[in-house]
Amino acid sequence: KFNLLISNIQSLSVECHFKRTSRKLFTEKIKSVQYDLKNILTYHV
Repeated sequence: KFNLLISNIQSLSVECHFKRTSRKLFTEKIKSVQYDLKNILTYHV
């Protein structure tokens, strides 16, 4: 789960610089990253 979170953060950090990135898709990915991070901090710390 943690590796997936890292991968998603890396892709988001690159995608935010591209004009062709859909705002809706980008927002959904951010929500996913936030959700995963919250779960990791809540249940694995």
